Amino acid sequence: MTPMTPRPLEWIDSAPVRASRSRRIAQPPAVVWAAIADHAGWTDWFPRLVAVTPGQVADAVGGTRTVDLGALAVEEEFLAWEPERHFAFTLTSSTKPGLRSMVEDIRLTPDGETACTVTYTMGIEPVGGKLLRPVLQPVFRKTISDGLAGLAGHVRG
Repeated sequence: MTPMTPRPLEWIDSAPVRASRSRRIAQPPAVVWAAIADHAGWTDWFPRLVAVTPGQVADAVGGTRTVDLGALAVEEEFLAWEPERHFAFTLTSSTKPGLRSMVEDIRLTPDGETACTVTYTMGIEPVGGKLLRPVLQPVFRKTISDGLAGLAGHVRG
């Protein structure tokens, strides 16, 4: 694996490329959180994921997991782990170059007793600078939208 530059959660607000989407899911936060916290289960709902392997600690800040996307794999370290509320991670290494840094942030906000709104935000620093930025934002927005649609379908929300 090639080391990346891990970033703190706050970095996402100043990342060179930022993409965010929200979706209301007709399930309470506990149900949605269960799908998010089930690392291996991400392959059932997040497009292009081949495998997700949790590290020794997989349910707390500082925990890790490895995500296989087929063409590449990345290692992630959790920056936030608040059941039913907040999940975030930074990439620490990758099998291929292309990204210098990346942080992903998922927040669940209750919407009544039987639903929640999930906001998924990515902060990205690509290798290659400013030329790639306008191209990457719509690509990552679509990735997030597809992931949220998959999550909603997975939990039947």
